[in-house]
This record gives sequence, C-alpha cells and structure tokens, in this order.
Amino acid sequence: MHNILLIEDSGVFREVEVTLLKLIDNISLEIAINHKNALSLIDKKKFDLIICDYHLPDGNGLDILNYSRDDKNGNALNLKTDFVMVTGNNDMEIVKECITKGVSGYLVKPLQPAKFLQKCCKLLKIPVPKF
Repeated sequence: MHNILLIEDSGVFREVEVTLLKLIDNISLEIAINHKNALSLIDKKKFDLIICDYHLPDGNGLDILNYSRDDKNGNALNLKTDFVMVTGNNDMEIVKECITKGVSGYLVKPLQPAKFLQKCCKLLKIPVPKF
C-alpha cells in the first residue's frame, strides 16, 4: 500500500488530481485543503509521496516542505518522503528555491495527466497505469 498525501485548496484541481491518483493501484489517499490540515496529517502518518500546491490560503507549499523535513518539530515520519510541488506559478525564483529545498518534482498547472502520473509513479517506483 502506498500512502499519498495530496494538499490542494482548489476544488477543480483537487478533483483532477484525485481522479488521476485513483488510477494507481494499491494506494491510500489522504487529502488536505490547507496548510493547517496538511501539518496535522504529516504529524500523524508516514507518507510515501506528498503532492502539494504551492499557494494555499493559510501558507505555502515551501512551508509544508520545510516542516516535513524538520525533525525539530518532534516528528521525523516524513523527513525523506518524496515531495512534488504543483503550482500555477512558473516563477524561476520559486522553482529554484523549491529545488534547493529538496523537492522531488515540480509540475506546473494546468497539469498534463500523463506527466503527472509518470512523475508520481516514478517516485513510488511502480508502473504507470494506462488511462
């Protein structure tokens, strides 16, 4: 079973991402719609993959990445979890910062379904489902 955390505040994009992720066999999917919910889930559960929108109503994806990588918060469950940043922002400074901070992937919205699935499956080390 692959545990995936999807952090996405936009209902439309969340629906697309959930639909695509459900094509992957043997997953357990948790969904957070904001920064606060995401941190709560990261504190409680070990994930194999975290997919996070950069812009959230109460923070940003880099804050969540930094939190998941910081064992000083008393939680080392997700220190090495693969982390994919998804955003509508193609600002090169943000891209560079995300890469410097250790994201495993950076995808720009609107998502290309095949590219999204390929990135997720590559990180999970499983075959890409046909759709």
